[in-house]
Amino acid sequence: MSRTVTVVLPVEANGPLQGVLAPGVASFVGARMGVVDNGLWRAMREFTTYWRDCVAVDGATGVEVVPFDHLAADFADQQRSLGPFGRRVKGVVTGLGN
Repeated sequence: MSRTVTVVLPVEANGPLQGVLAPGVASFVGARMGVVDNGLWRAMREFTTYWRDCVAVDGATGVEVVPFDHLAADFADQQRSLGPFGRRVKGVVTGLGN
């Protein structure tokens, strides 16, 4: 399986994505979690706050948030940042809905 995850906006998708996006995380202990957020879901802010305030004290090392807003002027830079971001985190939660 490829170690690359491709994010496709629904308006650009030709159909449902087939296959597994990424292997599961066996444990969050010592994990740095990532959040890819387009800023439209309040739930992502809630998750990020919860992870920082509650889960991190149980041995995880925090959370890193990466913006992913296709209307932003720096969207190309946001896309390029996903590769390095993926190497810094153990698992990722995305919030890309409208």
